Amino acid sequence: MRKIAILVPSYDGKVACGFSMAMAEIFRFAGRMEGIEIFLRYWMYDSLIQVVRNKLICNALDDGMDEVVFIDADQEFTAETFFRVISHPVDVVGVPVRMKTDEERYNIRPENMDEHRWDPKLKLLDVRAIGTGFLRVTRPVMEAVAAASLEYNDGEKVRRMIFEIKTLDGWIQSEDLVFCHKIRDAGYTIYADVGETCKHIGTKCWSGDFKAYFKDRFLA
Repeated sequence: MRKIAILVPSYDGKVACGFSMAMAEIFRFAGRMEGIEIFLRYWMYDSLIQVVRNKLICNALDDGMDEVVFIDADQEFTAETFFRVISHPVDVVGVPVRMKTDEERYNIRPENMDEHRWDPKLKLLDVRAIGTGFLRVTRPVMEAVAAASLEYNDGEKVRRMIFEIKTLDGWIQSEDLVFCHKIRDAGYTIYADVGETCKHIGTKCWSGDFKAYFKDRFLA
């Protein structure tokens, strides 16, 4: 049985309507599938996002999950997007998320498209880093990154600081970018499925089409 955990940080305990609708559809479809078991794990009311993501991924390792999919609660996507992501024959793959900015921007770093490489066989974009707004990671990657991370005591047990904020190359890097740095150091490639784009919900809905965005800048 393939065990997949959906890991969801929600510091205020809220989720977007589009998120909840996608979750309902994911579990409806999963109930008809053989060989797959999906778990939904929230961590709420904690404002330190690096701590939240760390507890979620450490618990997933302890629970014997084969892979995890981080999905933020303020996003809108389809159940088909989820099943498409878990079908890719790679260890790390994410979906671009539209950032909450008036200027069209996405959570792939660096933002210079020349820094990334298209893989025609996989039909995925090999990226240096992508945010954990919608990111799938397999157990071998989690174990490799955990083994290379510092130990700490969270008051209940000794864990590994898989997610942390660090200064890299003279810049303070967010917990998800540091995570990507660790993944690449462990010898794994990070991919983005540019055929999908997650909407971002806040004071309004930020939407976009990363595939068109990438194509315009790549051709330029």
